[in-house]
Order: sequence, then C-alpha cells, then structure tokens
Amino acid sequence: MLGRRARKAIADYRKATADEAGEIALMLHYVETGTAFTCEFGDIDETFYDSLLSVARKAAEKIGKLPAVERESYRDRLWGLVESSDGIGWGYHDELDHIFYLTFPES
Repeated sequence: MLGRRARKAIADYRKATADEAGEIALMLHYVETGTAFTCEFGDIDETFYDSLLSVARKAAEKIGKLPAVERESYRDRLWGLVESSDGIGWGYHDELDHIFYLTFPES
C-alpha cells in the first residue's frame, strides 16, 4: 500500500512540475528511505523490495538518458544505495548493484 502511494506521489510530482531532476531526486529518496528503513528495523518482504527496485530501475533509466555531465551527479547516490543495501535479502542488494553498473558501465 505504501509503495503504491509513494509511486503515485512521484507521478503526481512529475505531472505537476515537469521537473526531471526533481523527479529523479524524489525517486532516489524513496529508495534511500526504504533501504534505510530496512537497515534500521530489519528485513521486510518481497513486495516491499520489488516496489523499491521498480522505482530504482525507473530512476536509473532516466539517469541513463541524461548527458554524461548530469548523469555523473547521481553516481554517488546510486553507489550509496548499493553499499547501504549490502546484506539485505530477497536479491535486493544484488539488483541495486546490477542497476548501478547498467547506469555507469565504465565503473
């Protein structure tokens, strides 16, 4: 339920502002917050991680379409997600790692 509301809030923001950088920041914030929640309170469930990964993939797709200079500004945030998710189950960490290297293949 929370994932659905968060994704709706992101979509509403996109429609209201057409601010791509803000939308990407909001998407990453959602994934960062979900990751931090898990690190603080323990493992959740597959649906929770699927929701976070869906948003992470969409953010990475948007980042990947940016010019290289703009794309670089998101490297640390995506890598921070990979690092902070280490040890989280359900394949979550592995998929974030995969998303990072698809977005920044030169890494």
